[in-house]
Amino acid sequence: MPETDEWERLVFEFVKQWVDGSEYFEFKTSGSTGTPNVLTFSRVALVASANSTLTFFQLKPRMVALLCLPMMYVAAKMMVVRALVGGLNLLAVKPSSLVEIPNDIKIDFAAMVPLQVATLLNQKSSGFENISTLIIGGASVDDDLHTKLQKVSTTCWETYGMTETLTHVAVRDIKNQSLNNAFKALPSIKFDADERGCLIIHAPNIQTKPLVTNDMVKLLNDCEFEWLGRADWVINSGGIKVSPEQVEKNLANHISVPFAITSLPDVKLGECVVLVLEGGNKLNSSELVKKTNLLSYHVPRKQISIEQLPLLENGKLDRLELRKMVIQLTNTK
Repeated sequence: MPETDEWERLVFEFVKQWVDGSEYFEFKTSGSTGTPNVLTFSRVALVASANSTLTFFQLKPRMVALLCLPMMYVAAKMMVVRALVGGLNLLAVKPSSLVEIPNDIKIDFAAMVPLQVATLLNQKSSGFENISTLIIGGASVDDDLHTKLQKVSTTCWETYGMTETLTHVAVRDIKNQSLNNAFKALPSIKFDADERGCLIIHAPNIQTKPLVTNDMVKLLNDCEFEWLGRADWVINSGGIKVSPEQVEKNLANHISVPFAITSLPDVKLGECVVLVLEGGNKLNSSELVKKTNLLSYHVPRKQISIEQLPLLENGKLDRLELRKMVIQLTNTK
């Protein structure tokens, strides 16, 4: 198909691999916590993951599923698998931050990253309301996006998952205010926690062994948990463990420019909390503290401005590179 665009060609290639009967499929990890790896899964595992999603969201044959994610990632490939396994009609559009949703087609199920959702909501006429059920993954749903989603008719779910679990193994109903902040397991999935308080995933249909993660959680039962942050990025400040993700969440409604929380070595504390602002911006730290409910050991001890926050290919913050940049900037002053 010489006139086919690259993104379409990748969709067709994966479909061909599936219908040709391939028994094993390769997926590349995001690299958000280290070097990207290539993982191999069996066809049986892909079918099990797809059926879990089809069952939970009650997706039936001939329903319309929207594919608007890049095929290089597991989320896009699994959307294709769900369509093939469940007999869904797959509507594929070019991956973009501004998804082009046809106004004349009702979409039963779609998957997007937060950036795509936020971009669509900022458009006056985007076709967003044509989507019945939307799952949002790849990054956390911040407070601002959460608030905006309360005003739409679409049923919205935040997902928890990774390449190692063939996308989501748990979901959280964004619009149901009567629920706690917990993620709920999909069918056949169970949870546990290790001595660090990090999540252990039991997904026997996908992984032969329990998957030990570096995600710190508050385990409510074997089917529900609240996500607290990554153990990889925990800041040990004066013996107190600080999650940068939790600090960022508390600051999100009070900082209008792109920002992130990281750390620097500190003689007294071991590590100190650092606020990094994009684009040379500066904030009044004392005023910021007054406006927030930050605990004393969550308050940034230093503030640094950089031209642009480092991002990974999938748009996630590259926390490893950010810390390297901050340390280098500090050492050169």
